[in-house]
Amino acid sequence: MQPLGSRRFLVVSHRTPTDGDFSLNDLPGSGGRVDVLARCVSSALLVSNAIRKDASIAIYFGSGTVGGRSVIISGGSVKYLNPDERSTAALLRNALVKARGGGEGEASPGISYSERTLPELLSIMASGCNVHLLEEDGRMAVGLEQPSLFVLGDSLDLSREEADQVEAFSPRHTSISTISQQSDQCIVIVNWLLDNGH
Repeated sequence: MQPLGSRRFLVVSHRTPTDGDFSLNDLPGSGGRVDVLARCVSSALLVSNAIRKDASIAIYFGSGTVGGRSVIISGGSVKYLNPDERSTAALLRNALVKARGGGEGEASPGISYSERTLPELLSIMASGCNVHLLEEDGRMAVGLEQPSLFVLGDSLDLSREEADQVEAFSPRHTSISTISQQSDQCIVIVNWLLDNGH
């Protein structure tokens, strides 16, 4: 397992094909909004001309307890991560394609894949962390501490079943804005709050 760092994000993907069968020329369409996921990865891990070594992001592809695929990207060891959506989507697709054979492994440096349920992924990412479920009607974020895990949906909110699975980890219901934000923007705001001790 790659080092996860003290600031962690988990994004639940709802429409991206779990087998990686999508075109890099149609990220919003055949990719099931994998463009959103690519932006979330960049927002979680990239700063100007560098990568956050203390951060990681996991993406869950699937349907709750019946199992799915997960991809974890560790800022402490990832390579070949660039700020453009297409190349990041290609890294995610490569991991999903390699996961077709089952089991787990490393798709490329710092990017691991596995078949597991959402609760299993949560258990890994939440280990030793405060857990925050990002919600519009949650309590406004004040005094965020590290290590923390922040859980959110992609372009869609978590389903009731998914939210219930997060509830098993006793999350704090946290809001980071008074208006609705895109998922990648939520991650940017969380990183800003952590960077500035808020």
